[in-house]
Amino acid sequence: MKKIEQSRIFENQLREIWRDVLPFPRIKGDQVQIGSVVEFAKSRLKVKGFHEITTWRSLIRGHEPSWISTKVFVQLTWFLNSSKIEVDFGEDPRLFIFGNQAHAMIQIFDETKKDIDIQILNLETGQRFSLHSPFGFNGKNWVPFEFKGELHFLYALSPKVVLVLREYGNGNSLEILSFPKKFNPVWEHNLEESIGIYRGGSPALQISPDQFLGFSHAINSNQDIHAHRLGIYSLTMSDQKLNHVFLTEYKENFLIDAYGLQIAAGQVLLDGSMAIDDIHEIESRIFNFRMYFELSAVESLFRKGGKHNDNEA
Repeated sequence: MKKIEQSRIFENQLREIWRDVLPFPRIKGDQVQIGSVVEFAKSRLKVKGFHEITTWRSLIRGHEPSWISTKVFVQLTWFLNSSKIEVDFGEDPRLFIFGNQAHAMIQIFDETKKDIDIQILNLETGQRFSLHSPFGFNGKNWVPFEFKGELHFLYALSPKVVLVLREYGNGNSLEILSFPKKFNPVWEHNLEESIGIYRGGSPALQISPDQFLGFSHAINSNQDIHAHRLGIYSLTMSDQKLNHVFLTEYKENFLIDAYGLQIAAGQVLLDGSMAIDDIHEIESRIFNFRMYFELSAVESLFRKGGKHNDNEA
């Protein structure tokens, strides 16, 4: 089947479950993939000093345990030169800017601890360090963002937990800015009692002096881990208010995840991946996409201030 026909299958699937809180976005993407090795969680970022940075997760499928047979690649391209960084057992990289420098946040499996090693890689200096959660459990899908010159993370969205890194390069210097009184994060097989059903996806970007924008993902409440919903949220730092809205409904065997986020020329550019069926099976189809939203429409959504049935209380 031709590339354009395959991509339309994904677009039609998405149209079926789009909630219309925002106009349906314009979508562009790479060729739909199937087979034993596929690229997933792909995003691109143009930054000062590099022409373009591309990062993705390479899935090696068709054997046990395929979920851990994965590598992260970060490709740096400038002028006519190119270099590539490879990380074994990594997944779902996120590109973000901190201190006017490009960084990658990479999640690396640690089966012995039943946890994730979260690493920050400065792509301009080569500095690399691990983050250590103040809760003694990392989990994954943290949201990086810069606020008042410090690197912050949304550790969880629901319940909302915000961390700040007081000493750049020292992963043990994470401090808690806000978290609920009853909070006991554990290995994420029971999300509702641990770190919440909806989770971080893209990095968060500042859209006003006090407000940040990001995209989330969520599994279905019946723990169907191969079917994700797409969400969007606004975080206000002064009162620590997080307003979350789902953009899609749940659809069985259809996954959509957000990974990269940029704002340029009045548009919100979202990079992510969609999949039909279990991403670890050879027969499943993978589509890496870029969505385009009007920034004014996104800002209007959160200015309305109305109550949505999936907001954090």
